[in-house]
Amino acid sequence: MLWIASQLAHRLAHSNLLLQSSKLLGFCETSLNLASIYSDILKCFNKNLKIREWALGIGEMGERGKFLTPNS
Repeated sequence: MLWIASQLAHRLAHSNLLLQSSKLLGFCETSLNLASIYSDILKCFNKNLKIREWALGIGEMGERGKFLTPNS
């Protein structure tokens, strides 16, 4: 699943549509940092994945139903 997100981010970062959108938002093409956009998309994906894991009951150690708490 991370590979899919990586490919999606890579394609979005290099698409003309993204460059056109950035111009509409006030960015010029030369100042657009594609690596930063790629990184932001992956950070968002990783954050959502972690939230989903906790919602499914998978703790930090990856064991279902076990959570690391201050008293454990």
